[in-house]
Amino acid sequence: MNLTELQQSLEEMSEQELSRFVKRCICQILNGVTKIKDVDANVALDMVYSECARRGNEKLYDMAHDAVSRNPGICDAA
Repeated sequence: MNLTELQQSLEEMSEQELSRFVKRCICQILNGVTKIKDVDANVALDMVYSECARRGNEKLYDMAHDAVSRNPGICDAA
């Protein structure tokens, strides 16, 4: 998947799907994964934040990030 396809996929996600994707991205980065959907993991995470900002809902990203930070064990389920 290239950057354009990832961006389109993010735009089509519901807020719940986007929140789950944020958590998965963060967990994968914490576990040393360097690519998410064939895109650099940090770039993918930046794109997710940008999508949240585009929607005017940066809090969605912040809440997902906080959830993983407070409970890294959720990465086992992600």
